[in-house]
Amino acid sequence: MSLLWVLLAGVLTLNQACDVIVDQEWTGGFRGKFTCKPTKPQDGWTVTLDFGTPIQKFEIWCAKASPDSGSRIVVRPTNGFANKVLTPGKTLECVFVVRGSKSSIKAQLSGEKAGGNTGGTGGTGPVTNPPGRPDVKSKGKYDYCELLKKSILFYEAQRSGKLPSNKRLSWRGDSAMGDRGHNGEDLTGGWYDAGDHVKFGLPMAWSATVLLWGLIDYKDAYTKCGQYEWMLASVKWPLDWFIKAHPSANELYVQVGDGYADHGFWGPPEKMNMARPSFKITPGNPGSDVAGEYAAAMAAGYIAFKDVDAGYAGNLLRHAKEIFNFADKHRGKYQIEGRVPAKDFYNSQSIEDDLAWAAAWLYRATNDKNYLNKAMSMAGGEAGWGFSWDEQWAGLNVCSGLF
Repeated sequence: MSLLWVLLAGVLTLNQACDVIVDQEWTGGFRGKFTCKPTKPQDGWTVTLDFGTPIQKFEIWCAKASPDSGSRIVVRPTNGFANKVLTPGKTLECVFVVRGSKSSIKAQLSGEKAGGNTGGTGGTGPVTNPPGRPDVKSKGKYDYCELLKKSILFYEAQRSGKLPSNKRLSWRGDSAMGDRGHNGEDLTGGWYDAGDHVKFGLPMAWSATVLLWGLIDYKDAYTKCGQYEWMLASVKWPLDWFIKAHPSANELYVQVGDGYADHGFWGPPEKMNMARPSFKITPGNPGSDVAGEYAAAMAAGYIAFKDVDAGYAGNLLRHAKEIFNFADKHRGKYQIEGRVPAKDFYNSQSIEDDLAWAAAWLYRATNDKNYLNKAMSMAGGEAGWGFSWDEQWAGLNVCSGLF
């Protein structure tokens, strides 16, 4: 039905085949990639994937997908982030994961004739910055709109991976494009940590949650300052990486890079050439603390994006629930039981605060009182000495008051 609607909605100027490869297979599923090279400018493109036989599950991160039938999926640009316009010379390339049997796969690119400006970043990146708008200035002695803008720019400077072509910091470029998991999973993207270039999952996730908290509760302020879309793009950067870092229900990548080797390198990330190992937690090497932080960030991400891109938000919530269940069932500190070499950098003191924090955000996202009860059962009335990546009690107490 979706494909039929596309065919009737306008005059298609392109209907061409795309290349499809399968680069990984495992029992019950596989990972593939489609590559489309348009021959004409196309606006409002779709890619229809035909798997030949019914599939059970489909995931993609560079765009949004909807089922067309049991064996067919229609992929479209993600609202607000992937440019709808494709032009000759640009390549649309997307990685996807399927639960089901591999068979003959066909991909077809369709689109409407593009008009006007066809510039932009194309649909290959996880995040495209919003279009430029005139800056809004606050009334009064202090320009808090400028403060918001500069704060968001700070996080744009921390971006790892493939940067959008309309980046606002000209001195930053693509970096760490070889970051991979143990089985070749794509771990590019995410934020670097502080002034170095390790991707530490614990502080990255906590920072994302706190930024999302402010965006959720003070959306009007971001909107009035003209920074709402910029903030959405900012927080989507780490959220996209958390999705990549969670390739299966009980497997979560929580660090990329060696802190000691990284601290021995005095240079920009674009010129790094040292080895960048990746570290993950599993049931045999658990890390409830860092997993709890990921779950909290993705639950908060669901709240922020549910009215912007329901498909993306739903994917975040699914990952948040899976990661929380994994963290709660297989308990341990990530730098001890998880054997992640982060003790000298981000040593976790406890796991209960992270699990309670995650449960609280899941409750806010779902209104499921089982999560609220779980959070309260672990809280214990701690006042909290502060609020940071290693101490969530103060934040949890504030959240509890809001509930």
